[in-house]
Amino acid sequence: MSAPRWFCRLLCVALLATLLGGHELAAQFGGGGFGGGGGGGAGGVNAQGVYVDAEGVLRTVLVGEPDAAMEQLRRGLRVGRPAGKVASKSALRHVSLARLAREVQDCLEAGKRVPDELRFLGGITQLQYIFVYPDEKDVVIAGPAEAWEMDAGGRVLGQSSKRPVLWLDDLVTALRVFPPDGKRDVVVGCSINQTDEGVRRLNSYLASLGPLDPRQVNAALVQGVRDALGLHNIEVWGVSETSRMAMTLVEADYRMKLIGIGLENPRVRGLTSYVAMMGAGDGGTNKMQRWWLVPEYSAIIESAAGDAFELQGPRAKLLAADDKLKVSGQVIRQDTASATNRRFSLSFSKHYEPLARVSPVFAELQNAFDLLMLAAIAQQRNWVSQVAPDLALLLDAEDGYVPATYPAPRHSESVVNTKWIGNKLAIPVGGGVVVETTKLLSSQLTKADAAKPKDRRNEAAKPNAPPRAVWQD
Repeated sequence: MSAPRWFCRLLCVALLATLLGGHELAAQFGGGGFGGGGGGGAGGVNAQGVYVDAEGVLRTVLVGEPDAAMEQLRRGLRVGRPAGKVASKSALRHVSLARLAREVQDCLEAGKRVPDELRFLGGITQLQYIFVYPDEKDVVIAGPAEAWEMDAGGRVLGQSSKRPVLWLDDLVTALRVFPPDGKRDVVVGCSINQTDEGVRRLNSYLASLGPLDPRQVNAALVQGVRDALGLHNIEVWGVSETSRMAMTLVEADYRMKLIGIGLENPRVRGLTSYVAMMGAGDGGTNKMQRWWLVPEYSAIIESAAGDAFELQGPRAKLLAADDKLKVSGQVIRQDTASATNRRFSLSFSKHYEPLARVSPVFAELQNAFDLLMLAAIAQQRNWVSQVAPDLALLLDAEDGYVPATYPAPRHSESVVNTKWIGNKLAIPVGGGVVVETTKLLSSQLTKADAAKPKDRRNEAAKPNAPPRAVWQD
């Protein structure tokens, strides 16, 4: 069954399966807020974060929202400013995971709140090194660290770098994904998907409109498209859908798509939206752009003795493909992408680091990827059973530490952006976040080369002994 001829003359509509909390239409057509096809320099604003309402629908809070909206992001978090030595900035702070596990367990047994310096892993803002101490029964992580503070949107950031700190909750979640006796090929990720029924309703709605011209591309038409598509389904796999890590995956996926369709402009020089790149050869009634974020390391370097590891590279990149969409709403996966789609994914990947500096959720995703890699290596090397048995305290889901839980994101509403480019129609953007640690370790984990000093930095950075307390510089 083919689409009507008038359907092929319609505007280019880029659709995203997410919700902007009721702000999008006024913003698109009122001259402010979320722009209508910009990206990389003009139009659009930044989102502060997302939350899930009582019905399980993803909602967005924009920068500059009133305090009532921001409170949805903060969720009653109590974060104090650090004091003492932990508040100092450190180029390389070491955190003992064995001591961390014991102190967390002591707090639980005493009925005390776990202090912030444990909750935020000593203020480390990025995992760079992992050190193994079999004789001392310890595994140590290390990276740059600094004092932290909570911003208006509830993110805990380094006071100087504004980069998110590592969370105990995410470390525990990652370790429980890869327990010593668990599966090694667990895939972690999320996706936001339109429904078959929604696409069928969209086809019927467009068929009812008759021929259109650019003057008819207005808020009412866009609202009609949104209503026809209805709610999209959010899927999370590999981690608990109520975990903080799941929220990070879903928000990063969602915000990436906002940037791609030109509804959010992070003001990163050189990063251009897919919609802004689209030309006469793009779009099509049966094509759906698929974008998904994956971990990206230039290398994971292991010391000759196998007791030190260094994570190198950008941590994340964007992949793209052009899937086929049937009139019935079914998606047929494809492996290739158009030139424009490839250009956008390459631009997004190239500018990922500056993007992470201005939109902390993308740095949160880097941190999540790093902790999942740490947990996968720990499982692969049997560190819990053979090196640091105290880590098992963090694996105990029944009597051990209980990470904070969040409402599970189940649905999102369609967000629509428009751009007239002749006779083509762009179909809803799909994709998600996919983490396949087994494949990454098999392709990226390499032994340090004695002939290349830069590959032996992990050995030079490893202290002779683990910290005498939970952390030390």
